[in-house]
Amino acid sequence: MVNQRSKSGCWTCRLRRKKCPEDGFPCSNCESRAVVCHGYGPRPAWKDRGLREKEEADRLQLQRRAQSHARRHSATSLFAASSQSPSATSVSATNFQSSSFPESSVAGPLIFPDTPDIHTEIPLLDTSTLLSEFWVPDFEALASTSTLCDNSVLAVEHPSPSKTAQEEQPITTPLLSPTTSVLDFSSTRVTPSEEREIELMLQFLGEDFAKQHPSDELSGLKERFWLVCIFKRSSTFFYASLATSSYFNFLNAPAHDGKRTEFFREYDQYRESATKGHRALLEEANRENILQPPTDFTLGETIICSIQLAILESLGENHQDTLSHINSAARAVVRYHELSSMTNPDTPAQSFVLPAASVERRAILFFTYILIWIHVLYCSTQQTMPLASHIYRRLLSTSSPSGSFHQIVGFEGWVLVGLLDAIEVSVWKRKQESNNRLSMRELISKTDAIVSTLSHQIQQDRHVETQIVAYAVVLYTHTLTSGYLPEVPDIRQTLDKAIPVWQKLSLSPNSLKRLSWAFCVSASLALGSHRLVFSNILSDASASVGSDSRIVKLLRSLAEECWRILDTGAPSCKWENVMKELGHDVCSTLFA
Repeated sequence: MVNQRSKSGCWTCRLRRKKCPEDGFPCSNCESRAVVCHGYGPRPAWKDRGLREKEEADRLQLQRRAQSHARRHSATSLFAASSQSPSATSVSATNFQSSSFPESSVAGPLIFPDTPDIHTEIPLLDTSTLLSEFWVPDFEALASTSTLCDNSVLAVEHPSPSKTAQEEQPITTPLLSPTTSVLDFSSTRVTPSEEREIELMLQFLGEDFAKQHPSDELSGLKERFWLVCIFKRSSTFFYASLATSSYFNFLNAPAHDGKRTEFFREYDQYRESATKGHRALLEEANRENILQPPTDFTLGETIICSIQLAILESLGENHQDTLSHINSAARAVVRYHELSSMTNPDTPAQSFVLPAASVERRAILFFTYILIWIHVLYCSTQQTMPLASHIYRRLLSTSSPSGSFHQIVGFEGWVLVGLLDAIEVSVWKRKQESNNRLSMRELISKTDAIVSTLSHQIQQDRHVETQIVAYAVVLYTHTLTSGYLPEVPDIRQTLDKAIPVWQKLSLSPNSLKRLSWAFCVSASLALGSHRLVFSNILSDASASVGSDSRIVKLLRSLAEECWRILDTGAPSCKWENVMKELGHDVCSTLFA
């Protein structure tokens, strides 16, 4: 072909960031998607990396949507039925059109991934009817705009040291891909698979999200409306959430129930769909092309979906997959920071800038805080520093108008800053030991500084759960110098202070989950009457959530095994090793 550029693809595929087969004109890729193929010749006039290129992209986008419009279904009849009688959440499940969300964006608004093979293409929600029972002001306007949030609101602030606060100007950066809602009311047919997706989506919104995130257990559907926006924008998150609810159904079904097989099949299908979308996201997020780096909203979606998939894999005790997704989210955080530094050289070296207050900010901040929580706790069990620890420190020390770490996780962020300090000392200690250069005086000096800071902050912060986790960090720090020896005075004295705080705790159905790491650290070092306190905590939790609760079973088995080992004459017992032998890891307890 004359003037064909070798291995570069047609200009349409380049614009849409799709791999071009270069198999003729039009190429089969453009032909199958019914969009104009711009061929392989010289650079078109519209390819200016500016307004004209964006206009051409929008034109292709609208053309692509027009082709799929005929295949979309609406849930008009179901919505009409729901409006006749206010019903409970379980009834409202049939009033959703679950397949109402566009496909997940991989490289911005120009990317249109194929719908997973096991599902039909997904039409969009009539959100005004759908959410009538838990309405929030201005949601209709938000859901009907071409982007998830008004770009004038989504501002990433990159302050320059040379400017005053009044002179700093925000730079607008949308985080998740903008899409345009297309509703088709010409059909009232809803397939059984769509109805099932509706049911699972309502289950996730109403029940399962709170199971995964204990600090959110008391909030209602109205406070979770932002999740619907993420459903609407990301099919990867949508399918990961459906897989989560399917797996909860599998876990909760009696062993003899024939539906268990069906629940597991659903879980496996939705998980595969989410994994496929996630792979595409990672491919785009990890792109090294300096001229065409991944967009902010690609990295934001990568963080959100990676964490949701990590939670899903932790439910199934798939430890390697869980860690892989956590690391993917951490790399996306680092990548976002690097790109921000490249495009805004005046940005402080350790900053992690986010959009101004908005639904998108709420989503990315929520899942970034969840990432920090689980990643730091996991790394403490492995004695390794998190990849993005410098960014974690900054976020834990920064207040946010759209939700603090405390609100999302359940305790104050300064506790994890202290734990990061302790992990850093642990890594230093191991390196010094490997070189036969460890100075106990220097080690004790480092740990004493951490304990002193934490002790002061514990006195200032009277929040019970924050104090409980902080005392666990103090215990963790003492083990760096003394080992896992319950008889060491520093450890016994710290437990003496921590036990009364544990006794103040009012157990809620999920509070043990967010305190599970602290429980493992503390209970594994308990002796005598201290053990009785932790046994009573588990008994109270069992009475509250049921004796078959996964978290109660897991923590009881770990504590009793640690105590058995100590009672048989062993001088110490490292709870991380016991947990591994039991087939669990720290993420298993956080999301049990």
